[in-house]
Amino acid sequence: MFKEIGYILISFLIAYLAFEGLLFLLEKDYGIKLPIGEELFLSSNGGENWLAIESPSENVISGKTLSFDPENPQNLYLASPRGILYSTNKGKKFKVNGTKFETETEPVFISEVISPLENPDIIYLISEEIGRNKVLVSYNKGETFRPIFISQKDNKVSAFGADPFFPYTLYLGTQKGNFLKSEDFGSSWEEKKNFSQKIAQIAPNPHQKGEIYVLLSVQERDPFNYWSQRIPAKIMISYDAANSFREFKTKMNISQAKKIVFDPVINRTYFVSDFSLFKKEGSRIEALKIISSPGQSGIHSFTIDPKNSNILYLGMGELIYKSEDSGKNWGIIETPIRGIVKEIKINPQDSQTILLSIEKTL
Repeated sequence: MFKEIGYILISFLIAYLAFEGLLFLLEKDYGIKLPIGEELFLSSNGGENWLAIESPSENVISGKTLSFDPENPQNLYLASPRGILYSTNKGKKFKVNGTKFETETEPVFISEVISPLENPDIIYLISEEIGRNKVLVSYNKGETFRPIFISQKDNKVSAFGADPFFPYTLYLGTQKGNFLKSEDFGSSWEEKKNFSQKIAQIAPNPHQKGEIYVLLSVQERDPFNYWSQRIPAKIMISYDAANSFREFKTKMNISQAKKIVFDPVINRTYFVSDFSLFKKEGSRIEALKIISSPGQSGIHSFTIDPKNSNILYLGMGELIYKSEDSGKNWGIIETPIRGIVKEIKINPQDSQTILLSIEKTL
């Protein structure tokens, strides 16, 4: 009996050592670390000190589902399957706001929350289900939600955007590249374009009426189809509110951008890729010098101070970089724990208040 127990313990030890060895090789040779969840922190003094935000019971929080209340800089709200949870003490405690879902069931999982700054009463949620997802909307700050779009089971919503000039105009994109537009708050939808590539982001320019960027993800070759070809990532642009599109090309190669960020104050656009950051102002595009270290996992987050366009924040690997001169020079802000910096959000009413999401890794 003891002999069998010994064999079992030895087997567990060998398996553990093999797993540790695999993690070491993944990190050493490929820079890959396995994620084990996110932790969120709040700073009220520009990143000098951090306060951990505790997850409410039975709710998994992430940087994509936690936001600042645009009308009150002291408040946070968390989108969850139970509805909108509010905190009036900077995340120390959350309480349910009595949300009602006007559907047959409550959401299984919330993957993203979108709250247009132009109208703080409106909240959009992307609600995930097995094989499909939904876009839900509330017009009363989360008291009630109703669905305005339900995806097909094999073609989920992958991007969503609200027009900053016309609140009744909404845009969404799907995994198969369908681009749809609604001009009646989501009551009806019209397909404007089929890009045949996953739409990763829809970015209406808040400074230029009718200008919309669309990021198309790279489409890898189908290994089971000999004739299939790899389709590279693209950036498309519309100047007429999505009635027509053309490929956005520049002298600098920005096609690998994975996120587009607009300056909240002036008409300036940033294109963020894994290891590059480009700034567009007018017709001029320049590459900003950024600091990178060997083994870093690339840029996961980029944001701009809502009050000062010269102040930029960059989450690259396990570090936060801050520039106070529009990206010419960068300093480092210490993070409260080790992990991948996934989200950096600045309170629109108080730029000293920063929300930080860190993905812990093995």
